[in-house]
Amino acid sequence: MDQQPLAMAFAKTVHCLEVFQAVQTDCRTSGWYWGDVRGKASVGAATDALLRRDLICSRVGPPPFAITAKGEAFLKTHEHAWTEFLAKTDQPSTIEHFARALTEIPEVLTAPTA
Repeated sequence: MDQQPLAMAFAKTVHCLEVFQAVQTDCRTSGWYWGDVRGKASVGAATDALLRRDLICSRVGPPPFAITAKGEAFLKTHEHAWTEFLAKTDQPSTIEHFARALTEIPEVLTAPTA
């Protein structure tokens, strides 16, 4: 079995969860979300993925993004796993949980280009 796609899905899920956390805490600049910060290009892809699934939405002014009602419902549905992620970001089972959960949400929006 090829482990490369699994590793890529794992990394993308971690970045999606980092974006969710940053949106909740309002701790990042718009450039960070779009991957304009050195070494964070993959964060831009994660931001796009969450936008396309209507889990976050862009805003004018700070903070640059907000969690949508659908995003709030998603986090509430996975509240236990979200709490685990916030407490221990290196737990593979938590990341796998969210990787499956995120793939179940269809893309409904076309994300704007940066």
